[in-house]
Amino acid sequence: MLDLKLVSVAGRTKVVRQYQRAPLHILRPIHLVLARSDMGFVFHQQQGDGLVQGHRYRMDIDCVPAPPRTSRPRPPPRSSARDNFATPLVNLHVGESAVLEYLPDPIVPFRTWRLFQRPCLTAAPDATVILVEILLPGRVAHDEAHAYDLCWMETEVRVPEGTLLSWHSAEVRRA
Repeated sequence: MLDLKLVSVAGRTKVVRQYQRAPLHILRPIHLVLARSDMGFVFHQQQGDGLVQGHRYRMDIDCVPAPPRTSRPRPPPRSSARDNFATPLVNLHVGESAVLEYLPDPIVPFRTWRLFQRPCLTAAPDATVILVEILLPGRVAHDEAHAYDLCWMETEVRVPEGTLLSWHSAEVRRA
Protein backbone atom coordinates (compact mmCIF):
# COMPACT_ATOMS: atom_id res chain seq x y z
CA MET A 1 0.00 0.00 0.00
CA LEU A 2 1.07 3.55 -0.76
CA ASP A 3 -0.87 6.59 0.44
CA LEU A 4 0.69 9.86 -0.65
CA LYS A 5 -0.38 13.50 -0.59
CA LEU A 6 1.63 16.17 -2.41
CA VAL A 7 1.02 19.91 -2.05
CA SER A 8 2.53 23.12 -3.29
CA VAL A 9 3.99 24.97 -0.28
CA ALA A 10 5.54 28.37 -1.00
CA GLY A 11 5.88 27.39 -4.67
CA ARG A 12 7.62 24.06 -3.98
CA THR A 13 6.19 20.52 -4.11
CA LYS A 14 6.20 18.87 -0.66
CA VAL A 15 5.02 15.53 0.70
CA VAL A 16 2.57 16.19 3.54
CA ARG A 17 1.26 12.66 3.97
CA GLN A 18 3.14 9.45 3.27
CA TYR A 19 2.27 5.93 4.31
CA GLN A 20 3.87 2.97 2.59
CA ARG A 21 4.27 -0.74 3.13
CA ALA A 22 6.79 -2.99 1.45
CA PRO A 23 7.35 -3.68 -1.36
CA LEU A 24 6.10 -0.19 -2.38
CA HIS A 25 8.41 2.74 -1.70
CA ILE A 26 8.82 6.35 -2.86
CA LEU A 27 11.70 8.77 -2.93
CA ARG A 28 11.21 12.34 -1.72
CA PRO A 29 10.42 14.92 -4.43
CA ILE A 30 13.32 15.85 -6.68
CA HIS A 31 13.29 19.25 -8.38
CA LEU A 32 15.06 18.70 -11.70
CA VAL A 33 14.12 21.96 -13.41
CA LEU A 34 15.68 24.90 -11.55
CA ALA A 35 13.31 27.40 -13.13
CA ARG A 36 10.28 25.34 -11.97
CA SER A 37 10.63 24.72 -8.22
CA ASP A 38 6.89 24.01 -8.15
CA MET A 39 7.44 20.93 -10.34
CA GLY A 40 8.64 18.05 -8.16
CA PHE A 41 9.26 14.54 -9.45
CA VAL A 42 8.39 11.68 -7.10
CA PHE A 43 9.75 8.27 -8.08
CA HIS A 44 7.88 5.14 -7.03
CA GLN A 45 9.80 1.91 -6.56
CA GLN A 46 8.58 -1.63 -6.19
CA GLN A 47 11.05 -4.03 -4.64
CA GLY A 48 10.96 -7.76 -5.26
CA ASP A 49 10.06 -9.95 -8.21
CA GLY A 50 7.25 -7.80 -9.60
CA LEU A 51 3.49 -8.12 -9.58
CA VAL A 52 2.49 -11.80 -9.46
CA GLN A 53 -0.62 -13.88 -8.79
CA GLY A 54 -2.37 -12.98 -5.58
CA HIS A 55 -0.60 -9.65 -5.08
CA ARG A 56 -2.90 -6.78 -4.14
CA TYR A 57 -1.45 -3.30 -4.44
CA ARG A 58 -3.29 -0.09 -3.71
CA MET A 59 -1.86 3.35 -4.36
CA ASP A 60 -3.68 6.55 -3.39
CA ILE A 61 -1.99 9.70 -4.67
CA ASP A 62 -3.40 13.19 -3.98
CA CYS A 63 -2.01 16.36 -5.58
CA VAL A 64 -3.45 19.61 -4.23
CA PRO A 65 -2.42 23.28 -4.45
CA ALA A 66 -2.61 24.16 -0.72
CA PRO A 67 -1.70 22.31 2.49
CA PRO A 68 -4.65 20.14 3.59
CA ARG A 69 -5.44 18.58 6.94
CA THR A 70 -3.71 15.25 7.24
CA SER A 71 -5.58 12.08 8.06
CA ARG A 72 -4.70 8.52 8.89
CA PRO A 73 -4.72 6.29 5.78
CA ARG A 74 -7.28 3.52 5.51
CA PRO A 75 -6.02 -0.07 5.37
CA PRO A 76 -6.18 -1.75 1.95
CA PRO A 77 -9.36 -3.69 1.20
CA ARG A 78 -9.32 -7.45 1.68
CA SER A 79 -9.83 -9.27 -1.58
CA SER A 80 -10.04 -12.82 -2.79
CA ALA A 81 -10.77 -14.50 -6.10
CA ARG A 82 -11.40 -18.10 -7.03
CA ASP A 83 -8.66 -18.23 -9.68
CA ASN A 84 -6.66 -15.35 -8.21
CA PHE A 85 -5.37 -12.26 -9.98
CA ALA A 86 -2.60 -9.75 -9.63
CA THR A 87 -4.42 -6.53 -8.79
CA PRO A 88 -2.96 -3.03 -8.63
CA LEU A 89 -5.63 -0.44 -7.73
CA VAL A 90 -4.55 3.15 -8.27
CA ASN A 91 -6.56 6.18 -7.09
CA LEU A 92 -5.33 9.55 -8.35
CA HIS A 93 -6.80 12.83 -7.04
CA VAL A 94 -5.67 16.04 -8.72
CA GLY A 95 -6.83 19.34 -7.23
CA GLU A 96 -7.31 22.80 -8.73
CA SER A 97 -4.44 23.97 -10.95
CA ALA A 98 -2.37 20.90 -10.00
CA VAL A 99 -0.38 18.91 -12.57
CA LEU A 100 0.15 15.15 -12.38
CA GLU A 101 2.06 12.88 -14.75
CA TYR A 102 1.49 9.23 -13.81
CA LEU A 103 3.93 7.11 -15.81
CA PRO A 104 4.30 3.63 -14.26
CA ASP A 105 6.69 1.02 -15.61
CA PRO A 106 5.34 -1.11 -18.46
CA ILE A 107 3.38 -4.22 -17.48
CA VAL A 108 5.24 -7.43 -18.43
CA PRO A 109 2.89 -10.42 -18.05
CA PHE A 110 4.15 -13.94 -17.30
CA ARG A 111 2.81 -17.23 -18.69
CA THR A 112 -0.73 -17.98 -17.39
CA TRP A 113 -0.74 -14.60 -15.63
CA ARG A 114 -4.06 -12.97 -14.73
CA LEU A 115 -4.33 -9.22 -14.16
CA PHE A 116 -7.11 -6.87 -13.14
CA GLN A 117 -5.99 -3.24 -13.09
CA ARG A 118 -8.11 -0.18 -12.39
CA PRO A 119 -6.74 3.36 -12.26
CA CYS A 120 -9.39 5.80 -11.00
CA LEU A 121 -8.73 9.48 -11.66
CA THR A 122 -10.56 12.38 -10.03
CA ALA A 123 -9.42 15.75 -11.40
CA ALA A 124 -10.49 19.36 -11.00
CA PRO A 125 -11.61 21.02 -14.27
CA ASP A 126 -8.43 23.15 -14.46
CA ALA A 127 -6.05 20.31 -13.51
CA THR A 128 -3.60 18.80 -15.99
CA VAL A 129 -3.16 15.02 -16.02
CA ILE A 130 -1.03 12.72 -18.15
CA LEU A 131 -1.79 9.06 -17.47
CA VAL A 132 -0.01 6.31 -19.39
CA GLU A 133 -0.37 2.52 -19.19
CA ILE A 134 1.81 0.23 -21.32
CA LEU A 135 1.18 -3.50 -21.75
CA LEU A 136 4.06 -5.45 -23.28
CA PRO A 137 3.52 -8.87 -24.91
CA GLY A 138 5.35 -10.73 -22.12
CA ARG A 139 8.77 -12.26 -21.68
CA VAL A 140 9.45 -13.00 -25.34
CA ALA A 141 12.86 -14.60 -24.61
CA HIS A 142 11.00 -17.18 -22.44
CA ASP A 143 8.53 -17.92 -25.28
CA GLU A 144 5.81 -16.08 -23.37
CA ALA A 145 4.60 -13.66 -26.05
CA HIS A 146 0.90 -13.15 -25.19
CA ALA A 147 0.91 -16.37 -23.14
CA TYR A 148 -1.02 -14.77 -20.26
CA ASP A 149 -4.56 -15.94 -19.48
CA LEU A 150 -6.28 -12.60 -18.91
CA CYS A 151 -5.48 -8.91 -18.83
CA TRP A 152 -8.43 -6.74 -17.81
CA MET A 153 -7.77 -3.00 -17.53
CA GLU A 154 -10.32 -0.34 -16.64
CA THR A 155 -9.80 3.41 -16.42
CA GLU A 156 -12.30 5.74 -14.76
CA VAL A 157 -12.22 9.57 -14.87
CA ARG A 158 -14.43 11.78 -12.64
CA VAL A 159 -14.70 15.41 -11.56
CA PRO A 160 -14.47 16.15 -7.79
CA GLU A 161 -18.28 16.29 -7.47
CA GLY A 162 -18.38 12.65 -8.62
CA THR A 163 -19.73 13.01 -12.16
CA LEU A 164 -18.31 10.32 -14.45
CA LEU A 165 -16.51 11.87 -17.45
CA SER A 166 -15.03 8.76 -19.01
CA TRP A 167 -14.82 5.02 -18.46
CA HIS A 168 -12.82 2.64 -20.59
CA SER A 169 -12.47 -1.11 -20.29
CA ALA A 170 -10.19 -3.44 -22.25
CA GLU A 171 -10.04 -7.21 -21.95
CA VAL A 172 -7.35 -9.31 -23.58
CA ARG A 173 -7.46 -13.11 -23.29
CA ARG A 174 -5.11 -15.76 -24.57
CA ALA A 175 -6.42 -17.33 -27.77
